[in-house]
Amino acid sequence: MKIGSLGRTLPQVQVKIIDAEGNTIKSDAAHPGRMALKGDMQMAGYWNRPELTAQTLVDGWLLTGDMAYIDEDNYIYMLGRADDIINVGGEKISPIEVEETAGQYDSVRECACIGVEDPDGILGQIPVLFLTTKNTYTEEGLIKFLSDKLERYKIPKRFIVTDAIPRNRMQKIDRKELLSMWENRDRLYLMNPIMQTILTRRSIRKFTDREVPAEILDMICRAGIYAPSGHNLQTWRFTVIESRDRIMELKEVTRKAALSKKVYFYGFESPRCLILVSNDRRNPDGIQDASCAAQNIMLAAHSYGIGSVWLNPLMRLCDEPEIREVLNSYGIPGEHIVWAMIALGYPVESGSVLAKKMDVVNYVE
Repeated sequence: MKIGSLGRTLPQVQVKIIDAEGNTIKSDAAHPGRMALKGDMQMAGYWNRPELTAQTLVDGWLLTGDMAYIDEDNYIYMLGRADDIINVGGEKISPIEVEETAGQYDSVRECACIGVEDPDGILGQIPVLFLTTKNTYTEEGLIKFLSDKLERYKIPKRFIVTDAIPRNRMQKIDRKELLSMWENRDRLYLMNPIMQTILTRRSIRKFTDREVPAEILDMICRAGIYAPSGHNLQTWRFTVIESRDRIMELKEVTRKAALSKKVYFYGFESPRCLILVSNDRRNPDGIQDASCAAQNIMLAAHSYGIGSVWLNPLMRLCDEPEIREVLNSYGIPGEHIVWAMIALGYPVESGSVLAKKMDVVNYVE
């Protein structure tokens, strides 16, 4: 058995590869054809569909919709559905091969490849890769990765980052929808790096032991400082905790207080760093200012490949005596409420992709 092949045919089954005119051809990876089968196992026809039966059963052969090739040792390789195969200047590309290869890249969450008409009118078709990303994605990095693993003509000519890969009811890639997305690509090109960061950020609750570099942590905090503030009062404070002992100290005292006060306490796993966003309780816009800053912090972290999650039990518990004692030791003023506790670190795994309600926007004419 060869890796990547379907194996050889059984003795009672015949297989051949044909071209578009139905002629038997000698095939290889770059020049596949449509697979045809003959044997006792094949169907008699489609129920009450004589025209489709006539198209599928020809001279005793069952013509499949699959593109394949047979190597010199009679091993069969499936490239995908015939309608999905991409024809680049006469060279055939399996979208599945491109997807499986691109999916190995660290910054690709999921991807789908289709063939579209060459805008330059030279190659007939070009491969286009749609993808959702994680961590720090760059098109240049992905192209370099693919260049080491694929022939040049198989490397996609366009890369389109989107928030989700469309799938049908069977959860298979909906290539028709992808083609529609390509035809309306002017909107997709609005997906600039900022929008990519916003749409791909996920809540991360489990982190590795890897430290967050000081210069990156400084930039993340700066993102919070540059958030909008009501009347530009900027009464907030950002308290950064990197010591594991201090983090565990806060976790334990918060856990006990949450249990006592019946406050929801979840997601505080193994953060490599905590940022407490607090604001003066005398500022009527304090919670809004802190929320804007917290969002900036989490988006900035994601842009550097660092995961984050918003934990909020302290907004209800920070005035409990045992917690206030700990906050005092951090230098947080007594008149401050901790509106957000943000856990940061390099992710152990990607966060869950949650469905978003898309019918909540109303345009008033």
